[in-house]
Amino acid sequence: MRLLSDKTHQRMEADPYILKSGGRYYIYVTGHDGVHAYHSDSLLSGWQYHGVVFSYEECRDYWAPCVIELDGKFYLYNSFGYDGVPADAGGSNQTMFVSVADHPLGPFGDAKMLLHPFSIDAHVVQNENGLFLFYSRNCVDGERLGTYIVMDRLIDPWTVARNPVPVVEATLDEEISGINPQFAGRPWHTVEGAFYFREGDWQYVMYSGNCFE
Repeated sequence: MRLLSDKTHQRMEADPYILKSGGRYYIYVTGHDGVHAYHSDSLLSGWQYHGVVFSYEECRDYWAPCVIELDGKFYLYNSFGYDGVPADAGGSNQTMFVSVADHPLGPFGDAKMLLHPFSIDAHVVQNENGLFLFYSRNCVDGERLGTYIVMDRLIDPWTVARNPVPVVEATLDEEISGINPQFAGRPWHTVEGAFYFREGDWQYVMYSGNCFE
C-alpha cells in the first residue's frame, strides 16, 4: 500500500486497516517499532502521516493492527514479537495483545495479552450476536502444515472465550509459501489476513491465500 503524507514524502505500508470515526478516516499499519497511523477527512485523498500510536516496552515487529470503536473507546488489536512468553512449536513468539485509547490516534495503552503465540492478523467484528475475533494460528501436525484462520467469541474487548473454530484451512498447493526447516523440510502453507463482511443473508471472509511476499 502507498500513502502520501505530503507532496514530497511517501511511504510504502503493509497490512492497512481502515476505521471511520466522527466523520474522519484513520488507517493503521504494520511497523517494526510500533503501530503507525494516518488520518484524513476524505477516503480518497489528503492522507497525513501521524506517527506511532502504540508500542510496548522493547518489543518489535507489530503486525496487522485492527481497531474497533466501542462505547466511546478505541481498542487496538495486534501481535508483536514478545519475549515474555516461550515461542510456539513453529518457533515464533508473535503474541496478540489488546490496548485502549480515548482517541483514534491514541496513544494506546493498558496493553493486555489476549492470546499466546502464535497468534496474528486480528480482525474484530461486532454484530447482533456480539463480538468476534478472527485471527491466524499455526498448524504443526496433519497433512498440510502452516497458518490457518480461526474465529472465537470475545466475552468483552479484553477477554477471548478460548474456543476457536476453524474458518479457513490450507487445502491447495498454491497456498505453499516455502519450506519450514523445523519440520524436516516439509512445505509450509500461509493462510492469513482474515477480513469479514456481510451482504444480506450471506457472510464472507476474505483472506490472503499465500505468503505476504
